[in-house]
Amino acid sequence: DTLADNGLIKSIMVLFILELSLKPVLQYLDIWGALQRHFFAPRATHQRKMNLCFQSSAYDIGERSTNVTTILFFTLYYAAIFPCGFIFAFVIFSQMYWSDKYSILRQWRQGPKIGTSIAKMTNIFFLIAIAVYAILTFNFYAMFPFDNVCEYGRVDQEYNYQDYLGTWKLNITSDENPKKFDLESIEITQKRSYTFCNQNILRKITFPPTPANLLRTSDDWLSDNRKTMATALGWIMILTVAIIISTIALKTIVQFIKYLFFADYKIQEMTEEKRSEL
Repeated sequence: DTLADNGLIKSIMVLFILELSLKPVLQYLDIWGALQRHFFAPRATHQRKMNLCFQSSAYDIGERSTNVTTILFFTLYYAAIFPCGFIFAFVIFSQMYWSDKYSILRQWRQGPKIGTSIAKMTNIFFLIAIAVYAILTFNFYAMFPFDNVCEYGRVDQEYNYQDYLGTWKLNITSDENPKKFDLESIEITQKRSYTFCNQNILRKITFPPTPANLLRTSDDWLSDNRKTMATALGWIMILTVAIIISTIALKTIVQFIKYLFFADYKIQEMTEEKRSEL
């Protein structure tokens, strides 16, 4: 399903391409603003109403920040199985910078003055995205090849494996799934059997969540070399998550202490006119 024509990889690529092409084109065209200026304004019944039609579009810095966070989180979430997403993200962020710069200078009206609270809040989501990236990279690497199939051993002697060897043609249809599934030929030559095994490491978390415990049941599909790499990724994941949690917790504690024991105020100069009004 991941590599199929309509699978996950193709869906991820489609979303990146839409983000790269559709949004900047719609932002540049400003369809609603063009309708306001060229259709509604000439048909306005009075001058004030016509002037309102020529107002520029407003922008919200929170919305722009949310778009950046969404793209970054989406890229990091699927980075292990779609590393080309980093290239897409770089191109998307570059075009967002230039398109927003053009819109701020040419299309949008001046926004309100804001502080740094949105940027500080966004930094927390960036840290969470990095933690998710570390966790999923370890999980996807340990889950490969994503088929949930493990070799069970040789076929039991009570079954005649000769009945299953050869070339077969599959033609599967059902009432619930009327779409026809055809497999022209499948050749069975091995004298081994396979069984289902759950390769999702994160659904089998044991305490403490060390790589040894997480990979305890992965011997059926992980080779020794891959298990060594998975163990290293597991320790990197634990270290990354621990640092991020400690950073967010320390920042929260410091802000709480400042709020309790330190006054946040600024001394403002008073003009002669204000002094006379006292």
